[in-house]
Amino acid sequence: MQPSTVPLRAIPRRQSESRARRLLWPALAVALGVAACGGGAEAPASPGATDKVSYLIETMRSWYLWNTRLPDPIDPGAYTDENQALDALRVTEDRYSNIADASEYQRFYGEGKSVAFGILYRVRTDDLLLLMVSPNSPGHAAGLRRSQRILAIDGESITLLQAQNRLDAAFGPAEPGIMRRFTIADELGQRDIIVTKALFDIAYVIAEGLFVRGQRRIGYVHFYSFADPGVAPWQAALDRLIAAGAQDLIVDLRTNGGGLLATAATIGSSLGDMAGKTMATLRFNDAHSSSNRAYLFRADERGNRFERLVWLTDANTCSAAESLILGVAPWRPATRIGATSCGKPVGFTPSTFQDKVFNIVSFSLENALGVTNYFTGLAPDCTVADDGRGQFGEADETLTAAALSWLDTGSCPAIAQSATPKSGSGEQAPASTRRGGWPDPPTMMR
Repeated sequence: MQPSTVPLRAIPRRQSESRARRLLWPALAVALGVAACGGGAEAPASPGATDKVSYLIETMRSWYLWNTRLPDPIDPGAYTDENQALDALRVTEDRYSNIADASEYQRFYGEGKSVAFGILYRVRTDDLLLLMVSPNSPGHAAGLRRSQRILAIDGESITLLQAQNRLDAAFGPAEPGIMRRFTIADELGQRDIIVTKALFDIAYVIAEGLFVRGQRRIGYVHFYSFADPGVAPWQAALDRLIAAGAQDLIVDLRTNGGGLLATAATIGSSLGDMAGKTMATLRFNDAHSSSNRAYLFRADERGNRFERLVWLTDANTCSAAESLILGVAPWRPATRIGATSCGKPVGFTPSTFQDKVFNIVSFSLENALGVTNYFTGLAPDCTVADDGRGQFGEADETLTAAALSWLDTGSCPAIAQSATPKSGSGEQAPASTRRGGWPDPPTMMR
């Protein structure tokens, strides 16, 4: 059965670029007493350090989730800077602790703005497959779109840039005015598009739509990141879908690296009758067990309006996004379609020292059933690869089509066995994706 599509509107989303290593996006936010990328509690006590390396060491000694595994003693003079110290001190399973530029952090979380081209892509053998282009971004204004392939940057092929380990550098710093010439290919052929980085407003709802399938009306919302400015756009999108008669809901969390747990709990409150139920419990190290706390869902009149719920996930679905999925699981049924999520069952409370924000893992996360330590990610009920085809919010987009099929039949669609992303040369594409905004292991937005 072919659905008719009632478009509501396609909306942009956040983009930000950070040069800080291992910026974990699970979302950025200036340390305002709440934690980004998965959690929140009181900020760590400020150590009496006078330099960044000493500050890092003292913070990790006190608040690091794995502080008992740190070497003793630690010589601050053994490290040239705070990033080298963090790389040396982090435990094996810690892919998330990072040190971010405070101004970029404030810009993203405090102001809801970003400086970037506004693209999210998958690195492949000889090209970059565009998975998302923010509608508010310079890239979108210049003509870049999802499904296009970037073959070269300023005349240098992606193959060469990868071979010389210069791909990241090729995009330039996160500064307004940085210009690049992208050679792209799509159904219209090959051509050059010039894009200049600029400051633009982050959009938290990337796209929304309503699909009519027989007697059913199915809503769709692609949500970008759990930050406070995203709550109003999310609620407005749901209100439009409810007014249009949506009975079921597809929530697309691809590219969602996480954010604030408090915001995730607010978002989740509109997905079920779960007021007062636990979404996630934070557990700190033994020295700070008094900081342990739970995030609860609230009362929301939208909560009982959707009969069936489907999550769309990928390797960039991370942190607070995973906590939301797991947090809802004990209280209402839902189906996951797509790829295994990033695997971040931990979080941190950012603290600022001089011009840096220190995001040091300080707590673990678990849902009401005690599910935790999911470092290998959350596997989908139905595995479907995002091949980059179709636009978000449209019925022919690969994962959206799979979700609609699942809601029609209750079984995994045939596309799940056939949709394997390919590079331009026909080889299977590597799994890595790049995105930006804040710290995030699997991705970095440009």
